[in-house]
Amino acid sequence: IEKIIKPSPEKFPTIWSIAPNFNAYGTDPPRIMEKWITEGKFDPAERKFAIITNDSAYSLDISERMKKVLEGFGWTCIMYETVPTTDIHDWRPLLAKLKAYKPNFILNADYVVGNAANFVKQFNEDPFNSLIFIQYAPVLQEFIDLTKEYSTGILYSLIGGPIYSPKAEKTIEFSKKYEEEYGEKPTGAYNVYIYEGVHVYADALRKVGNPKEYLEIGKAIGETDKDTVMGRLKFDKETHLALQGDEFIPIQLYQIWKGERNLLFIEKFATADFQLPPWFK
Repeated sequence: IEKIIKPSPEKFPTIWSIAPNFNAYGTDPPRIMEKWITEGKFDPAERKFAIITNDSAYSLDISERMKKVLEGFGWTCIMYETVPTTDIHDWRPLLAKLKAYKPNFILNADYVVGNAANFVKQFNEDPFNSLIFIQYAPVLQEFIDLTKEYSTGILYSLIGGPIYSPKAEKTIEFSKKYEEEYGEKPTGAYNVYIYEGVHVYADALRKVGNPKEYLEIGKAIGETDKDTVMGRLKFDKETHLALQGDEFIPIQLYQIWKGERNLLFIEKFATADFQLPPWFK
């Protein structure tokens, strides 16, 4: 909605998005990876990277942003492949090309869970020293169920979902309620968006009192500033999106390790340090 609202935000007084801008999906992982390099935790001697993306606007936008930021850090793109947004069962031909190029970092922005799981399992048939970052798919428990031990070492990020950390009190409270109700842990962002969205409206309704006072309720929603499961929620007055950033709704970067989600960033909630994947020699 940003492109629609930003030219004239005053025309949309009742439209607010609890989801923030997703630009950080493309910009922040390279920034965090650069920190690991500086700290000596990762040594990409040649700084070569490869990108695989499906042809959706979501994946293409993230891929293009990450490509630009990596190149800004002195990396060289040696392979950029676009695949159709459909089920992909056999990645082996493309993996053979990747192994010939031997990039130090691979982004697979195909967010389809089955596709991402097949990619990771088939990569592990003949792996090489490359960090692998998968867009969104590992957020879902189905990814870990499908990949089992092969997902150890995989990196992914999340904007707007539960912060999996014992330091995140709101997530602990939410997760407990969610598990009691549905018998499983919450994953992904959408359950959190719905949960927090209902509470934002309820807060505004309590403040205004009359559900038919639409403009007043819209104004009250726009004034929201509260701690939530996904971080501090406050709206950008120009775009009507939730503010994104370390002090608002942060990007979270995880590494899967033996079926567990290790939160590497944001630092104040981190539960583990980055480790080289087990396929590195």
